[in-house]
Amino acid sequence: MAASQKKVLMILIPASLVLIWRVQAMVRYLPSSASATVVAAPEPADETVMDQFAEVVISPEAEAAIRRAQQEIEAQPWGRDPFGIRSRAQPTEAQAEMSPVATPEPPPAAPRIAFTGVSRRGDRWIAVVGGNFVRVGDIVEQNYRVVEIAKGSITLEYGGWTLRYDLGAESPVSMPSGGRP
Repeated sequence: MAASQKKVLMILIPASLVLIWRVQAMVRYLPSSASATVVAAPEPADETVMDQFAEVVISPEAEAAIRRAQQEIEAQPWGRDPFGIRSRAQPTEAQAEMSPVATPEPPPAAPRIAFTGVSRRGDRWIAVVGGNFVRVGDIVEQNYRVVEIAKGSITLEYGGWTLRYDLGAESPVSMPSGGRP
């Protein structure tokens, strides 16, 4: 017997065993077509059960609330909002008065800088901004401090906001200092 025939047999024997095992599992767990029966329609409900449901009465106020909620849902352009949990998420008027919400200040106007490149020597990064070399800690364009220089980006900080300029991008990514965009 040739070596190539031995290799084929080494593959076919385990594969056929796995195939036999899967067919046996299907036969065992799936009903055969002869034993499969058509599911009959359920019999009509017992009158005592129907009488129990007849006793459930919804008050007019509850019915009106249900209708209002349904109209609100239908008025939305997408239908039901799966992420809206109004019953728990909306605070009462007393809670709203007790916890004032601080509105964040808008980010400062991003300066237009000519960020043209970065270079590294050892562990020291240098960026080229407006034809000048800058390092971490230097001040550029109206008190914007360089806080990070990385491969392909420079990060400036001013007034509690961080501005990250990427090479080739026209505008920076703004985020609060210590936060995410």
